[in-house]
Amino acid sequence: MFKGYDIINKCDEVIKRFDDLYQDPKFQQSVDDFLKTSNTKIHTELDDFYFKEGVLDGSLLQKTWFPFLEESHIFLSHSHKDKNIAETLAFLFHEVLEINVFIDSQVWGYADDLLRKVDEKYSYNEKTNTYCYSTRNRTTSNIYLILQNALNCMIDKSECLLFLNTKNTIEKFTNSGLIDQRTSSPWIMSELQFSSMVRRREHPFANRSVKFEESVIKSESTENVLNFEVSHVVATNHLIQKNLDDILKWLFYCFENDLKGYQALTSLYDNTFENEILRKKIK
Repeated sequence: MFKGYDIINKCDEVIKRFDDLYQDPKFQQSVDDFLKTSNTKIHTELDDFYFKEGVLDGSLLQKTWFPFLEESHIFLSHSHKDKNIAETLAFLFHEVLEINVFIDSQVWGYADDLLRKVDEKYSYNEKTNTYCYSTRNRTTSNIYLILQNALNCMIDKSECLLFLNTKNTIEKFTNSGLIDQRTSSPWIMSELQFSSMVRRREHPFANRSVKFEESVIKSESTENVLNFEVSHVVATNHLIQKNLDDILKWLFYCFENDLKGYQALTSLYDNTFENEILRKKIK
């Protein structure tokens, strides 16, 4: 990962524009077709994953169920409730800018499918029609750690992280006079915390003529358990703040100037699109 952005929404009108666009039947079909072609899930029986008798190969499970996308430009972190916005952005970025977006929610369902297969084999008791509590604790922790490792690897391999910071994702609390940003999603907490520590590097496929200065801002994360729901402090200090509307302006700027792939990302990093918009306003 090289750059990260905290994408906030200050205008409900922008969300409405996304909703209206997503509700259009033709557009929705285009998005659905796009997601089907980018779906990398591989359906395989557990019998193909044994390292030795009775022992599953965790590395092979990760590679098969959560494969890396080597040419992923952007890692998009978001709430499940903002799935429509995330999928719309991924579609527009791919179609207009030739930018590949890895949507974290695309693999959450894979983990549930894999966990179901494992539990049916190791945790389920047909006689009692119940699941063994202790066994399921082990299966869940193993599958979720495999998923977390896969997500971390994708953050590292993607050049840019976009975090959709909406009311569906973040809640703000006042604690000792300070305002904490919190989320109930352990995946979002983990992704943002890891992104604050991951190595900073441009993607090896970028081939830019100008190299950017790298910078790392350290941040901390804590958690507070209440009524079986965990509230996590999210690490966003290391992310550059942009409005969701800014991302749309960047999209249109790149379209007008025929900027694709890493060239488009470069214009986001150096604020070329904002400088151009400001220049036109001054004129």
